[in-house]
Amino acid sequence: MSRRRSRLARWSALLLAYLVVPLAALATLEVCLRLGGALRPTTFFVAAPDRPGSEDAVATNPLFGYTWFPASYAIRPAPRRVARAPGDETLRVAVVGGSAAFGDLAPRFGLSRVLEVVLAGATDRPVEVVNAALAGVNSHVVRRIVDDVLDLRPDAVVIYLGHNEVVGPWGPGAVAERGDPDDRPPPLATIRRVEALRTLRLAQALGRLSPRVGAPDAASARPAADEIAALEVPLGDPRLERVEAHLEANLRAMVRAVRRAGAIALVVAPASNLRDFAPFASTVPDGAAGEAVRRGLEAMFDAAEAGDCDRLFALADELGAAGAETADAVWLRGRCLLRDGELEAARDALRRARDLDAQRYRADSRLRAAILEIADDEGARVLDGAELLADADGLAGADSFYDHVHLTFEGNRRLAVGIAQRLASEAAAASGFEAERLDPERLDPSPADLQRALA
Repeated sequence: MSRRRSRLARWSALLLAYLVVPLAALATLEVCLRLGGALRPTTFFVAAPDRPGSEDAVATNPLFGYTWFPASYAIRPAPRRVARAPGDETLRVAVVGGSAAFGDLAPRFGLSRVLEVVLAGATDRPVEVVNAALAGVNSHVVRRIVDDVLDLRPDAVVIYLGHNEVVGPWGPGAVAERGDPDDRPPPLATIRRVEALRTLRLAQALGRLSPRVGAPDAASARPAADEIAALEVPLGDPRLERVEAHLEANLRAMVRAVRRAGAIALVVAPASNLRDFAPFASTVPDGAAGEAVRRGLEAMFDAAEAGDCDRLFALADELGAAGAETADAVWLRGRCLLRDGELEAARDALRRARDLDAQRYRADSRLRAAILEIADDEGARVLDGAELLADADGLAGADSFYDHVHLTFEGNRRLAVGIAQRLASEAAAASGFEAERLDPERLDPSPADLQRALA
């Protein structure tokens, strides 16, 4: 009996020496670093009691993006300072997502601010629309932001994401992380464990010593064009299946969290410039076959420049017969079909061209469909951004976009009006959101009236 007790005491001492004491020391160091304000906070909002009577004020954290991006990327939230809890009469809406939701290229006239002005013009209540979007992020990061946003007790959360699922953090085309382009994204459980570690001050300290620990290397520069090309992800790549699975899990978690908090979850499927923005990259085979495809594409571009659609169609058919369906060829064909008035065929071709784009900076058809299905399945309010931004030909183009996904003033106006009308029409049953106090007749201001209000 004494021998057994002795053995138990020995193992207890070893456990204390090799596990409990080191963990207690690390925990103490972590607490000291936090209490001392060392390194950076990792929440999206930070306390901002910098004025008398503002002890409950919070502001967006300018260093939040450093957890996922090098400092050289300068990924920062829009500066905003609000009370932690809204006033009894205040209608508070938060907008989350990537750069399109953030408001690039002009955040001061982006989606959040336009939506705030549209809502304010239709009610006598104070209105706050908090821009909690961030350029370059995808659902992995937005899921974290939503958790912080809910601490502000919003009446509604607008979720507009999807374009960065492949090229954002943990995606197979993520430039910032510079991983092996052949690696599949890690399992979601692994991602969440690593992100939890990155929030520790100890991990930040170690990250300064080694970029493999904590966030990406803060000293690294932006990638060169050849590094971006190396991260092309063609349609049919098996890694896209895991991207879609990650999006599904993250979006379901977001919608459920918003609904548990008693707020409205409004999910908007992302729109992109189909009509007036060519694909970033076409996938061509290697060797002699690839050279033949490149020559065919050059001939198609020459035909497009000359306005010779008949020749372009013939060249496209030749490439198709050779089994070489490329994003550029399909896009050029779609443009000619559009010119000829064959709208349905043109829309199909231009959507297909976006889906074939090997540099996946636009949400493809499969991701968009998944977003709509998941949101509806989870009981969220759902809008299709492509429908809101479509012109008479059924396509969104240069009127709504500066480039591939970033919205012009007109694009933000159309999207904001659609969101405001949906909130007014379907929010009456939600706790704290009195839709009847939004005047539907004042939810669609003219561009001129909206410009004056913004100014």
